[in-house]
Amino acid sequence: LPICFPVTIMRLKGLSPHSGQLISQAQLEVILGVENVKNQDLRKVRRSRAIKAINEHMLERYGKPIIQRVRDEQDMRIIRYFIEGDALANSVKPSESELST
Repeated sequence: LPICFPVTIMRLKGLSPHSGQLISQAQLEVILGVENVKNQDLRKVRRSRAIKAINEHMLERYGKPIIQRVRDEQDMRIIRYFIEGDALANSVKPSESELST
């Protein structure tokens, strides 16, 4: 999935304050901008595609994905999201090639 540079930077900046933390599905949906999608199935698809696009972008540029799905230990039906901080710290700064496009 190709991802538009400005959208990536906006999403990464939204993730940055949560670096190294587990966040809830609701928190991630707000960051990704899908919280107002009424249909739960469509919201799930959009959330999943956004996570996949961000992780593919980060894997390509920094060698590791930054959003990891983690099952809640007390209730395995609940998924939380761990935001990896190592690659995220440098990722919100655009490279020269990205600025020129």
